[in-house]
Amino acid sequence: MPNSPECRLDTVPIHLIDLGDRARKDYKDIASLASDIQNRGQLQPIAVMEDSKGGYVLLAGGRRLTAMRHAEIPTIDCKIWPHGLSELEIKSIELMENVMREDLNYVEKVKLQREILQLQQTIHGVKTSGSPYETGVSPNDVANMLGIS
Repeated sequence: MPNSPECRLDTVPIHLIDLGDRARKDYKDIASLASDIQNRGQLQPIAVMEDSKGGYVLLAGGRRLTAMRHAEIPTIDCKIWPHGLSELEIKSIELMENVMREDLNYVEKVKLQREILQLQQTIHGVKTSGSPYETGVSPNDVANMLGIS
């Protein structure tokens, strides 16, 4: 995300991650995912933000975290964002994670991509030209963030 704090990749003890109040409550077939993770390992990191007490708050990846807890795996690979992200930045990270999910249909994916653009432009401003010196975010910037054309 332009002008936002950079995340880092690291492995974190699972017990230090607060699941928080998630919108999604039913993760469906956690046992199968836990078994798959035990057999093949964790394929994608989850996203967390550091909290002020030395722990972490989950931003995205609740199903993977729950499956690894179910499998009693003590650590998890994470994209770690620094403490102090705004609510808009947190929502943007969550949406970017969800837009990459395989089970979204075309309409759902387009809606999420549009919402990500709107959030990014609310956070960083609207870029109106292709100049690399102009601040803000354009649709092309968001497409690059999401790895799409």
